[in-house]
Amino acid sequence: MFEQHTYEALVKSALANVPNGIDKREGSMVFNGVAPSMAELAQLYIGLDFVFKATYLLTAPREYLIKRASDRNMAPKPASPAVFRAECNIEVPLGTRFSCEDINFVVTARMEEADTEDAVSHEVTCEKAGALGNGYTGHLIPVEYVNGLTRAELVELLVPGEDDEETEAFRQRVLDSFQSQAFGGNQADYKEKVLAMPGVKKQDYIRISRGGEEYAGIVTEIGYGTDKSKKLQTISYKPLMELLNTDVLFDVDLQGQGSMEQFICDRIKEMFITNEDDMQNIKGLSVSAATATKDWSLHITPSDKGGHYNIVNLIDSVIIPAMEKYSILVKTRLDIQNREVQIIVGKAASGVITIESDLPNIIKKSVTIRQVSADVNKLVIYDAEDYSNTRIYYLHPDLGYDTKDRDRITPVVCEMQAVSHEEGSSFESAAISAAHNKFANLSYSNLIELTMMNGDALVKPEEMEFGQVADIISDGESYRSILTGRERGKNTKLVFGTVRLDLTKILRRQENG
Repeated sequence: MFEQHTYEALVKSALANVPNGIDKREGSMVFNGVAPSMAELAQLYIGLDFVFKATYLLTAPREYLIKRASDRNMAPKPASPAVFRAECNIEVPLGTRFSCEDINFVVTARMEEADTEDAVSHEVTCEKAGALGNGYTGHLIPVEYVNGLTRAELVELLVPGEDDEETEAFRQRVLDSFQSQAFGGNQADYKEKVLAMPGVKKQDYIRISRGGEEYAGIVTEIGYGTDKSKKLQTISYKPLMELLNTDVLFDVDLQGQGSMEQFICDRIKEMFITNEDDMQNIKGLSVSAATATKDWSLHITPSDKGGHYNIVNLIDSVIIPAMEKYSILVKTRLDIQNREVQIIVGKAASGVITIESDLPNIIKKSVTIRQVSADVNKLVIYDAEDYSNTRIYYLHPDLGYDTKDRDRITPVVCEMQAVSHEEGSSFESAAISAAHNKFANLSYSNLIELTMMNGDALVKPEEMEFGQVADIISDGESYRSILTGRERGKNTKLVFGTVRLDLTKILRRQENG
């Protein structure tokens, strides 16, 4: 800013104000009187130029950039040490120091979950902060004698060490803080908090924001760069709900006992919280029931030789039918900072909303009416290979169905079918499939898709919960259905009606592949 105010320019400007009749040559009394003061003035301009540079974030040197950033409660990230998993032949005390080439490590924690048959795992931390510790591997030598220790080595980098944050990276982070204000768990808040963590490990929880949608998951794989710094590059994760895509042992006699919500909670606890296999349990996971639906039934029957048990998929056979039949949702709340996730099982928002699908705000609509014969309430199924082998299913007033001759609908309307089954499969499984095709999803059998702009003020698609019951008006007809899907892109598509299990399974295979 003051580059033109050099010593020479200042002397020339000062002498220009002296009358021409006076000697102004170098060495003259006038020159010698003016020159020292102009030299001091030139130094003042240099200092003033530095003050201006130090004032603005774009030009401030590191020392003054830190002072400016403190106004926003920000500071450069300090160097952090590398953390490794080390294996020893015995358990060693915390605080034990080891040497590896020219750097030292100290034992900071036990890692019992990573123990093997012939090795005891410990967490060891590099005594020098920074990325220099990331590249070390191999044998560890104890600094002091450890009785019984015959083997110790570094085997896995858990948390890469980081150098002090570079000045330009810190400057950009401060400037970015003005572009996106971090608050209440939004995307900027997530970036700020996660990037501030010393490292990300497997089984950590992760939350990803995409517009108004948020996706939560658990880290399954971590990829590091091949350069010396070992910077974190890629994170693979599995959606939290996908964790529930597992088989469970279903006691059919428990149907109707207690609440539907607590039943789901108990199955999740058995699989992921109190499981005898501790490696299967998910750390930081808790589950609770928010409501209590009594007199429930999913109409699941025992297997051929399972007594009163059957093996079913938790999502396909329990969670989805609970949503369709009782508007019970399984929702997750993620606490990134404390690395905890809470699963809440409870009824969706009460009440029925009305959507006029013929209004101009609906960009596109698709209404598929499934023709079902709700009059049939008794289905007799014959084994096509042995007609003496039969199975009878009854439809009940709550639109559930099973083989129990109770709580019947009258007058009885009977239908008969003969089913075949492939070699290796049972007649019972074929009968169950036929009954499902006949009676399942009678309550919300229509498939209705409505496309609208993101943030539509009338429908408010972002605020609608899955399981919300809606009366959809189309061409003068009203169809009652339930929200089962949402697709978000340039516009938002809401999907009402029966969940397509075959499609969800295909999508899961694609995600896992």
